[in-house]
Amino acid sequence: MKHDDHRLRASDRLVAPLPALSLDWVSFRSEVVDMSGAASVDDAGSLSGWLRVTPSHQRARHRWVPAVTGATRFAFYGRISTGEYQDATSSRAWQLDSARQAIAGRGRILEEFFDVGCSRLLPWTERPKAAALLTAATSTDRPFNAVVVGEYERAFHGNQLAQITTALASCGVQLWLPETNGPVDLEIRRTRR
Repeated sequence: MKHDDHRLRASDRLVAPLPALSLDWVSFRSEVVDMSGAASVDDAGSLSGWLRVTPSHQRARHRWVPAVTGATRFAFYGRISTGEYQDATSSRAWQLDSARQAIAGRGRILEEFFDVGCSRLLPWTERPKAAALLTAATSTDRPFNAVVVGEYERAFHGNQLAQITTALASCGVQLWLPETNGPVDLEIRRTRR
């Protein structure tokens, strides 16, 4: 991808390559979910396995969301890899619903960034909407102070989680995931070593 666009150059500087990291050192602040007697999320590959997964791990659809009581201003990021084989409208809807559930009562989504036709293997700086989000994060007058992702596996590959969390934190922006039920905290494991 040619980087003649001045907006992408700012995001390129923001996301500096990190050494290869294993995510087994990353810890999250989250609630403990009792999965006794339930199928694991790993079993969800088959239809029968998916049906046995507890609702907290299923894609959220049309669930009640409590009134906004928090002051956190969020940007939403979501992605689908292909427009030909997936429905962008329904994919965006369930990812946005999942993100809203993750931040329920803690703030509201004020801006949306959704990439269509971009592999998660691509760095964020090469995905148009992700690059725009990173550029917006560097702005002093950005309308958000946190980013919520619709689903981890839609947004990240390899060590991208650590890279993006670090890059956003350098701008004073938190990264939230439904899987962590709140902000990602890369420091938890580091302080335990």
